Amino acid sequence: MFKDLAAQRARGEAELAALREIVDRDRAAVDDEKAKLKAAMPSFDERVQLNVGGVRYESSRSMLTRFEDTMLGRMFGRCDLMLQADPDDGSVFIDRDGGRFGLILDFLRDGDASNVAATIRGLPEVQRQAMVHELDFFGLEAAVFGVAPWFEGAAFSTGPEMNTVLHWCGAVHSGRRVFAFGGRGGSINFSLTAVLDLDSMVFTAGPDMLSARVALSAIAIDARRVLVVGGSSQGHCLNTTEIMDLETLTFSAGPIMQSERASAAVVALDARRILVVGGENEDGALATTEVMDLDTMAFTPGPDLLSPRDGCAAVRLDARRCLVVGGHDGRSNMYSTEVLDIATMTFTAGPLVGSQRNGCAVV
Repeated sequence: MFKDLAAQRARGEAELAALREIVDRDRAAVDDEKAKLKAAMPSFDERVQLNVGGVRYESSRSMLTRFEDTMLGRMFGRCDLMLQADPDDGSVFIDRDGGRFGLILDFLRDGDASNVAATIRGLPEVQRQAMVHELDFFGLEAAVFGVAPWFEGAAFSTGPEMNTVLHWCGAVHSGRRVFAFGGRGGSINFSLTAVLDLDSMVFTAGPDMLSARVALSAIAIDARRVLVVGGSSQGHCLNTTEIMDLETLTFSAGPIMQSERASAAVVALDARRILVVGGENEDGALATTEVMDLDTMAFTPGPDLLSPRDGCAAVRLDARRCLVVGGHDGRSNMYSTEVLDIATMTFTAGPLVGSQRNGCAVV
C-alpha cells in the first residue's frame, strides 16, 4: 500500500515537473515575442514625427540614423540638438518633396536596396532623375545603387570663357553663381571680380574689391556673404580680408588676420568657424593656421600643420574631418596630405596623392 502511494507521488511530481517545464518554455516564448514587439515598436522618446514638404511621417530615430554618414544620419544623430521641433505638434520640418521621401523611408525600413533601385529605374525619366537627385541630397545614392568607380562616365568639356585672362585668382560657388576674385593678368594685379551665371553659363563683370589681390582665397560664409582672404599686392603679402554682400554686390572690410598670407587655403570647420590654412609670407611657407569666429568676427591662432604648406588646398570631408592637400614646403612641391580632427583640432598624416601638387584646387 505504501509502495503504491510512493509511486503515485513520484508520478505526480514528475508530471508536475513536466508541466512546469512546459509553462517555463511557453513563458520564455512569450517574453521573446514581447522583446521582438518592443524592438519593432520604439518607445515614445525614440519616435520622431516628420513633416516633409507638408506630408506627415512617423519613424524612429534608429531607423533615420541607419546610415550614419548621411544627411538624415547627421540630422538625427550627431546634430539632433540643432533640430527645431514645431512647438504645436512636435514635428521636425524637412523642406523636401514629401512624396519622394516615402520611398526613402521604405528603403530605410526594409533595407532592400535592389528592390528600391529597381523601382527607381522603372520610373519615367523625369521622375527617375528627381528621385536620384533626392537620394543624392540625403546621401543615400551609394547605399541604393552601390558605389561605381568615380571616373565612370566622367569627362571634361570646354567651359565658358572669362572676360579677362586671370591666374592666381580666388573662386567660390554660392547659389546659382560662381564668383572669381582678383588674380593677375600679365604683370597687373586685379581688384576686379567675374560672375558666372550657372543657368546661362556666361561670365559678366562684377564689382571691384577694395584692394587688388593675387594668390588670394575665398569662401562662402553663408547664403548672403563671401569672405575674401589675404593674397598679395605689389609684392607684399596681406593680412586683410574683405566681405562681399551677395545681395548688394558690395565689398566691405573684414577682420584682420593674425599673419600676412598669400596662397593659403580656407575651409569651413562648421557653421560658426572658418579655418585659414598655411600659405606664405615674406619669411616663406607657413605651417600655421588661424580660425575666424563668425560670432565675434575675429581671428585667433589655430593648430599647426605637420609641414609648412604654401599653395595647398583644403576641403571638409564630413562633420569631423578636414583634408589639406599638397602645396610647397619651401623646398619642393608635395605629395602629402594632412587630416584635421575638428573635435581635437589636431593634424595627422593623410594619404599620399599620385602627383606632386602646388597651387591646386579641391572639391
